[in-house]
Amino acid sequence: MKRLPVLVLATVIVCLFGFCTGWAGAETTWYVRAGSAGDGTLNNPFGSISDATQAASTGDVINVAVGHYPSYVQVQSKSLMLRGGWDSTFTERNWDIHSSSIASTVAYMGSGGEISGFRIGGGIICEDNSSPTIADNRIVGNSIGMGSGIYCYGGCSPLIIDNLIADNRSDTWGGGGILCNNSSSPTIMSNTITGNWGGDGGGIYCHNTSSPVIIGNAITGNRASKYGGGIFCQASSPSIFNNIIAENTAEWETSASHGGGIYVVAATPTIINNTITQNITGGPLAAGGGIYSLGEPSVIVRNCIIWGNTPNQVHGNLAMSYCWLAGAPLFADPENGDYHLKSKYGRWDPAANGGDGGWVFDDVTSPCIDAGDPASDVSNEPQPNGDIINIGAYGNTAEASLSSHVLTIGSTPVTGVNITGDRPGVTEYTTTCADQEVVSLTAPASTTTGEGITYNFVRWEGLADGVATIQVTVDSSHTVVAVYEVQTWTLSVESSPISGVAITGDKPGTTGYAANCEDQEIVNLTAPLTVTDATVRYDFVRWIVDGTDQPIGQTDVQITVDADIAATAVYAVRTHTLTVLSMPVSGVVVTGNRPGTTPYAATCDDQQLVTLTAPTILPAGSSRTNHFLYWAVDNEPQPYGKRELQLRMDSAHTAVAVYDWRLPGDVTGDCMVNVLDMIFVRNHARTACSE
Repeated sequence: MKRLPVLVLATVIVCLFGFCTGWAGAETTWYVRAGSAGDGTLNNPFGSISDATQAASTGDVINVAVGHYPSYVQVQSKSLMLRGGWDSTFTERNWDIHSSSIASTVAYMGSGGEISGFRIGGGIICEDNSSPTIADNRIVGNSIGMGSGIYCYGGCSPLIIDNLIADNRSDTWGGGGILCNNSSSPTIMSNTITGNWGGDGGGIYCHNTSSPVIIGNAITGNRASKYGGGIFCQASSPSIFNNIIAENTAEWETSASHGGGIYVVAATPTIINNTITQNITGGPLAAGGGIYSLGEPSVIVRNCIIWGNTPNQVHGNLAMSYCWLAGAPLFADPENGDYHLKSKYGRWDPAANGGDGGWVFDDVTSPCIDAGDPASDVSNEPQPNGDIINIGAYGNTAEASLSSHVLTIGSTPVTGVNITGDRPGVTEYTTTCADQEVVSLTAPASTTTGEGITYNFVRWEGLADGVATIQVTVDSSHTVVAVYEVQTWTLSVESSPISGVAITGDKPGTTGYAANCEDQEIVNLTAPLTVTDATVRYDFVRWIVDGTDQPIGQTDVQITVDADIAATAVYAVRTHTLTVLSMPVSGVVVTGNRPGTTPYAATCDDQQLVTLTAPTILPAGSSRTNHFLYWAVDNEPQPYGKRELQLRMDSAHTAVAVYDWRLPGDVTGDCMVNVLDMIFVRNHARTACSE
């Protein structure tokens, strides 16, 4: 029997909704064969199904052979497995060949179990909280006032799956195919509901706080004389998912009819992923060929194709999102009931491979592929599915038409990289690819941001370093990422003419050293004002950055590193002034490594050893001669009579060569002191030592 694919496996759905009907083991298997009059054993079957249901207990199986069974069947307060479609010897079960036909009604009252493999001419009634599984039956040609095919009432919750429900008629009220009433909550799944007729709800009628789950059905060619050719909803909250609702009609010749596909009044259905097409409402003031909603609240409609309905697609209070209403959705073969979406990348064709089904390829791709709500589950769609659900009945099912794969190309930690190759672009970006397409991509060796920072290519994520060109075989949606690292430069920090200077700041170290810096990194360095090399002191002069002099005395420097850069802290040895005098006369010629004629001054490096030699005697006119007595350094007398002076320049010094007209041996005691006083008070008058 033809069935639509549903969101998950049928057995999983059955258990989710509480319809797991198997049990650990049947107590008894009963047998029924038309024309027999036995006791229900294999060799002596019952002649009627009613005899078997009365004899059986909960958990029993009733196998029914091919034949016509005219009697009313009632299952009350027990769970039984009614299985038709057996041959007359109960050795083969095939309901397409061996028709077990029940001409009257089958009624479930407070009971469960299963009924499968029958042709039922009087419909099925479920009431009093019954929950049977109704599967693989042909429920056709019944005619009663309401719910001619299946009538659900009084809190019942049957699973109705894989049935043909066709050509049933309910003229008085509605629900030609199925009627859900009075708090019933059936699961109606993968059925073909076609050619049924009702006053309202030609296919399905939902009323009076019922909450059916209607999923994966083909609801086609049904007719309502008033409202809801496909489905009628009033005071109910059905979940309507993944159905084909097509070619249904609501037509009231003497008044307005509405809702050729679905009619909603004072109800809260949820309508998701349905294909609602070619439905018709007729009569004066007709509206809502696809969906008609009257009153509050608004009806949730999402991921649906609503197209080709007459006189218009929708009418009323609808909260619609991600739906297709305008333009051809490109169905595969709607004239023959195939509403799969065409796709160049692959479409499921049930007729392919001799009717076994298979994937075929079209020249065009439907705009409804990958057009649904991005937040919707897409896990049941086969790959490639673009990671976005298809609109329509086959969205998120195994028969969803294929889309191109999505190839996402990224880069890290920088974006905006120009990728070349078969699918060029600027990261981050996406591109669509056919299944198994081989895509070549090349990342540039380097890239520069708007801020001027350069990044160098390292690898494609997960691959070897340095391989800039890759080939991706696109067998699903993929993401590839080009990995970069910021360009680094070497900042060499030196000092001159000395080394080993401790530099502070963003890249501290002891000269000469090298620091790695990112491109465009701003580096602050600070040099000390003074340094001592061994015992010699040096004073900071300036920075020189890549040959460019920086301001004198500015110990802080800020460098923007955009290449390999050398920064040199320039120092000069500290100097001191040596003042050389002579007393009481001037013009003395002093020799040594800082020679000169007194008074004079000499510039000396820090810690320099200075040697000075004063002459022994000085002519002092025609009448006398001045004799050298001693050196005085910074008012401190040096050894008496020693003409050679050695002085370590650790600061400014004054050296005075002291002379007198008398011989050195004549100047002692108080006279020597007086001479010193004379020197430093710059008093040339004679003292007590005068002649």
